Amino acid sequence: MGIANQSDGYYVGIHSVFDKPGTIYFYEVHRNEYLIAHLMKDKRIKELIRFTKGYYSVEFKKGELILNDLRFGKFGFQKNSPYIFSFDISYNDDKLDIEEAGLDANLPHNFFSTYIRRIFGNEGEKREKD
Repeated sequence: MGIANQSDGYYVGIHSVFDKPGTIYFYEVHRNEYLIAHLMKDKRIKELIRFTKGYYSVEFKKGELILNDLRFGKFGFQKNSPYIFSFDISYNDDKLDIEEAGLDANLPHNFFSTYIRRIFGNEGEKREKD
């Protein structure tokens, strides 16, 4: 996996050494930093961004802000696959709360076998098109 930084997000490339030469699957991830712009003065938000080394995306899902650390990838190759490291950010009554997100209980039962097949260049297990 490789990540290329751009002004408003990233391009992520996925490649297995077993893929055909020159085959890299790219997808775009928007940083969406505007979702946490009002929290950027908070020391804990700054520390979280430093922890990600600037490779993060923010999303609003099920009524919560989620900051994803992109450096470690996702649990799977589908568009809606959860990131390995994510943090839930909540802001209520002037109180900011940040917690590491738990593992999504909805991972497919065949996640591990799918992952292993993809490592070995299985063309049928690529990330779905956006």
